[in-house]
Amino acid sequence: MTDGEGTGRGPGEGRVAPAAGGPGAPGGRGAPTVDGRLVVRVSPRVAVARDGDALVVAQLDRSALRRLEGTAAELWARLDGVAAVDDLVDASLADHPGADPAAVREQVAAFVDQLLAEGLVERAERA
Repeated sequence: MTDGEGTGRGPGEGRVAPAAGGPGAPGGRGAPTVDGRLVVRVSPRVAVARDGDALVVAQLDRSALRRLEGTAAELWARLDGVAAVDDLVDASLADHPGADPAAVREQVAAFVDQLLAEGLVERAERA
């Protein structure tokens, strides 16, 4: 899940590569399965380091690294165990005026779904 240069079309547009077999990938699960009310938090088995404007996310029990840049890093910073997916969508729309709300919702949901599938985040109870 590497986030590269943006296209200016909205968060994640062409920027977050789907995991093999994940949402949006050939042979994947199809549409995101997360609900807008879902709240997630970063897994305690994950460490994060800043590398310039990017974040490097390390899955400690698997020695797996992911680099997040741009919108992916912005979304990651909002995964606080309090904000629901709908809140992430609203924040992304505020950051990207003119973006298509339906596309942003789908992209944010797919990103969260991918993070859940990879064990980088976990479901949280909203406080």
